[in-house]
This record gives sequence, structure tokens and C-alpha cells, in this order.
Amino acid sequence: MKNSILIISFNFYNCLNNVEYIKNLYSKFFLKIYIYCDIPNNDLESIKKSNENINFVFTDKGYYNQNIFVHFYKNYYNDLQNCDGLFYTMDDNILNINILNLMAKDKLIYYYNEIKELDKHSGWHWDMVWGKRQINNLLIDNDFKKYNINKFSGAFADWFYLPKKYLTYDLFDLFDLFGKHKIFLELAIPSIINNIEKDKNKYQIFTDDVLWGENDRKKLFEYDYIYNSLNHQHNIVLHPIKFNQTPKSKTILDNIFSKDTCNIIYTKNKPDDNIFKYINDKNSDTIIVGDKNTPNDYNNLNCIYLDYINQEKLFPKLYNLISLENYSRINFGYLYAIKKGYKYINEIYDNKSYNFNNDNNIFDIMIIDSLYIQEKIKLRDIIRNSLLNSKNNTKNTFKKIYNKLLFDNQIQQNDIDILNIWLEYFSKHKYNIVYFYSEGNNYDNGLDLSYCYEPLLKLSNNIFDNVKFYTPRILKSLNYKDDVKEFQVTNINKAYSKMCKIGLSRWKPLILLLELEKMNDGDILIYRDVDYNKYNCLSKYEDIINIIDKCLNKVNFDFFISRESEDLKLGQYTKPIVIEEIGKNDDFVKNFPLLIANFIIVRKSKISIELLNEWYNLCKNDKYIDGFMYNKNDNMFKNFTTNEQSILGVIIAKWVKEKKYNINEKYPLIGFHSRNICNIIEFNNYDYLKYL
Repeated sequence: MKNSILIISFNFYNCLNNVEYIKNLYSKFFLKIYIYCDIPNNDLESIKKSNENINFVFTDKGYYNQNIFVHFYKNYYNDLQNCDGLFYTMDDNILNINILNLMAKDKLIYYYNEIKELDKHSGWHWDMVWGKRQINNLLIDNDFKKYNINKFSGAFADWFYLPKKYLTYDLFDLFDLFGKHKIFLELAIPSIINNIEKDKNKYQIFTDDVLWGENDRKKLFEYDYIYNSLNHQHNIVLHPIKFNQTPKSKTILDNIFSKDTCNIIYTKNKPDDNIFKYINDKNSDTIIVGDKNTPNDYNNLNCIYLDYINQEKLFPKLYNLISLENYSRINFGYLYAIKKGYKYINEIYDNKSYNFNNDNNIFDIMIIDSLYIQEKIKLRDIIRNSLLNSKNNTKNTFKKIYNKLLFDNQIQQNDIDILNIWLEYFSKHKYNIVYFYSEGNNYDNGLDLSYCYEPLLKLSNNIFDNVKFYTPRILKSLNYKDDVKEFQVTNINKAYSKMCKIGLSRWKPLILLLELEKMNDGDILIYRDVDYNKYNCLSKYEDIINIIDKCLNKVNFDFFISRESEDLKLGQYTKPIVIEEIGKNDDFVKNFPLLIANFIIVRKSKISIELLNEWYNLCKNDKYIDGFMYNKNDNMFKNFTTNEQSILGVIIAKWVKEKKYNINEKYPLIGFHSRNICNIIEFNNYDYLKYL
């Protein structure tokens, strides 16, 4: 959830004194936090002045809380492009941050409800003034009819999480329509969510603890009840804790959530003196990892108890891969601790403590110290020393250790299962895509390409692990104004007159570098142009993941950009000053094939980052990218510059000539017929190699 947005809604302004506490509680678990509050009955201006960072929106004490999302979409639209999802909660819900990061960011976290025709609902809120009567008015609203929604649902609606792919204009328009017709939030929010996603498998499995009635809510005054709900039952939400009524709740939550050290113990036995020593340590949390026959004593103790039932709930993918009655189940404790974010992690085994920092090597540690072959044979020292000495080559080193263990028959089947899990982890890489479009109108002086956002977002979310859009407005807000500054239109760049208004694409290496910062080594990042109305080839996404893999395999390099054609040469479309000062007037550089930067594939590595940094630094020099000649001429130049891609072409030509990082002398070997990535072609003309 660390790259998701959290919206916290207050129904009453007199509870805003708790804003800072709540924000501090959640701040390290979310990208940004926005606070909303219902409009008070009087003295609004005075209250606004003393609460400048609060968004005041009419919700009628929360009855129509869907109204806040309309305001959010209009005012913080850009943030939606920079996040993985949106979490919303009322201020009296407590989100269980101990398990928050165990939740999958690509699944909805909300109640899956059956949607039914309106006449099949009765009682509850359906028959009240904000129920069926208002929904009937909604059904005849022409703006609503286009959604073809005629079934509805109802449920508790004080919180939800929606992945990025659902954060579309349609979603927020539906919130607006349900708010316009004053439909109660417990009918509006579930009806919207359950209609935009009808597949039960897209909803995350979770439990929550929602208490109603005065007698039940008295339980929330008790430390043991709160602790049990969050750390034994592992509920994602606890409701309601009202800080103004029970200020001691803050102390309870601090005790549950604030520790930075944990002890992990796997046991099948009752707690003994040694285990009690760790459980009673007030400076650290103790995670007890149980097994099928572990006694239930731990449900009544001050520990985070992962019994085998909750192991399945919290770790569904891993659960079936680890045998019962096996020490390897301590993996669940490690995963819990790492995702929670403990700084120090201690594994307790045979009354001994093994201490580790939760740093970038934690997955090495997890492999090392959760694998036990037999009681007397441990791989701890072998694997730890090999991995830590391997530094940046962890994956390959791990594979070698894994293969050697199999060959030497030093490993049993149960542990092969665990090794396979982590081998899969190391082998897995993510596919991400980044786009850039200008908005025109009042935002920038480029073309208005905003038509592409919603369709490309919807399409890309179904293909890629992460999708990111940049605009000139976003880059300016990130203090990259110079990268989208306006250039003068001249004779050699007039074909890019609108691009001149937004930086002549000098932002291209920048946005690639910004996204790579968020990625792991080996992950793949794609850049693709967006104007598919002008270039129909840009609408082709069929089998794109396989195409990406084919391109990287063919070029055998961590950076791919395609060749434009059989005969076009770099010197024909590159400013002479670029050829002279960057390319040193080298004939090989001049005759190197023209490359096209509308589709770029980057596998994150030191090599690809070095190339991108060199490209970006040269693009920041105006004389290389602008439309002026600087008294430099070359008969080969056709008075048509290709801006940022010609600079990149010169860099790659130099790398090829210098055989830098063993780049293929025929790089990039392939291109695309009519620029259609679904139609890969190979080239025959390599005459430029005679200049080597």
C-alpha cells in the first residue's frame, strides 16, 4: 500500500483535533493522505482558517460520503496517475497496519455482495427516505442510464480499497450521480463497487471487526479485546474507535503498532519460560508461528499469533506450498515481519537468537534462516556466506547453490518446496509501462492528447504490473520545468511545432529514470507514444509481453530501441553540431541506422541506467536539441532533426563502435514494419560496418 493514497473522512469537525495523530499512525504506509470533513453548521470560514489542510465537503454527517470522491477527482486528479490504488476510511475505523502490506495492491479490499434488482431488496435502509425511492429517481436520470446498471447491493461502507485500474472517470461519475440523488452511502458505495467488479476472484479475502450497539462497543475500551482483534484474529479493520470518547485508545494503538523490533518463534508446543521471556519483552513484538497441533494458549497472550488457519488467510499463495509439521512454516513469520516493516528481526531457534536488519538484503536473510534440512544439518552458514559475498549477483548465486544441493542430495522434498518459492521470487520480474501526454487547453501549449488517458489506462492495467502517466503539468509540479520548456519553432523542427511547446521530448529519458528508481533490478520498463488516433500502430497491444521478451532476447542487451528502416541514416536527421561534438564527426556514427524512439524497452540494470543518464544529460543541453544550427553544416543533413532520438542514436552508435558492454555491432538488429510492433522485421543493410 506504500504507493497508494489514503482518504480519511471525518463526519464531525470537533473530531479534527485527532487529525495529526491519525496521519502519523498511517503516514509511512501510504504515498499521500488527504483529510475530508463534513461542512459544519456554523462558523465555516473560521474553522477553515484553523484547518487549512482539510477539505470540507457536504456529506450530511457522512450519510452521503460518496460526495468526497467527486471533489477528490476534480482537485487531485494528477495524484491518481501516480498511485497504485485508493484506500478510503472514516476516522473511527482503525486500519490494521500490521497486515496492511500483506494485502495485494491489485485486488479490491471490500465486501463482495450479490447485486439484485431493486424490487428484491426490502427493509433496512432500502425502505428509508434515502433508499429505493431515491434509487428510482437515479434510474430515470439520463446521465446514469448509459451505465446500464439496474442491480444494487448494500453493506457497511465506511472503508474500501480500489486498485488503480478502477480509478476511472466512470467510477467518480457514478459517485457523483449517487450523491446527486442523495442515496445513503451504505447503498451507494457497495452498489457502485459491486457493479464495476462482478468477479468474486478480484476481491481480496479478509476479515473485519465491526461492532454495533452500546454493549458491544464497550469491548473497544479494553486493551485485550483490541489486541486480540488486530494481532490474533488479524482483522483488517476495527470499528469504531472514537478517540474523543476513549483517548486511552491512542496509547493502546501505539503499543500495538509502534515497535521496530520483533522476535519470530516457530513452535508446536505450549509456551515455556524461554518463550515467555520474549513475549513479556515490552520493547519488542513477538511473532509466534504455529502449526496444526500448536495449542491455543497463544490466543490469550500478548503476542502476534499466526496459527495455521490465519497463515492461509494472510498468505494464500504460499500456504499450500509448505507442509504442516515443518519448521519451514517460519517463512510466514518472516513475511509478516518484513511486510509490517520492522527494522530489526530476531529469529529464535533452540533458545538462540539470530539478528538481522530489515534492509535490502532481507530476502537473502529470509531464505538463509528459514531453511532447515534436518535437525543436525543446516544450510545457514553455507547459503548466508555465499549470498552475502555475491553482492549484486544474488539470483545467480542462489541458483548455483540450489542446483548443487539437488545434485549432492543434501536436501529433502519439504525444503525443495521452499527453495522453489524463493527461486520463483528471484526469477520473477515485473513489466511496467510509462506514458507521456500533453493536455493542451489551459494546462500547456502542446496538443490535447488527454483522450488517450482513460483507454490506455484501462488497456494497460490488464497487461502490465504498473502503469504511469506523466504530463507537462505533472513534471512542473515535480520541479522539472526546464524539461518541458518551450522552444522556438524553426525550419528544421517545424514538423514538431507542438512538441516545441513541451520540451521537444527532452523529458523522455527523465520519465524513464524516474520510474526506474521505483523498480528492482531486472524489472522491465516500457515507454510508448500515445497518439493512436494519428498513428494507428500505437493501438496495437496484442501479445505485447511476448514481443517485449523477443526484442530483449534478440538484441541481448538491457536497452532496446528499434531501427527505423533499411536505408535511413543517422547523419541525415541529426543536427551537425550533435554529430560533431557528441559523435566526433565519425563516419560510422553518421552512417549508423536511424533509430526511432516511439517504443523503448528498458531492463533495469547499471548498464541501462548509465545509458539513460548519458542521454538525459545531453538532452538538457539546448544546443543539441533546439532548432538552431549554430553555424554547423553537413551535406548529409536533410534539414530535418529528430530531436531527442537523434541524440540517443549518436550515443548508441558510439557504444557500438567502442563495443561497450559487448553491445552487438548490428544493434538493434530488428525493427517493425510500418511501425507496428506486432510485425517484427530483420534488416540486410549493414554497410555502415565498413567504417569500424
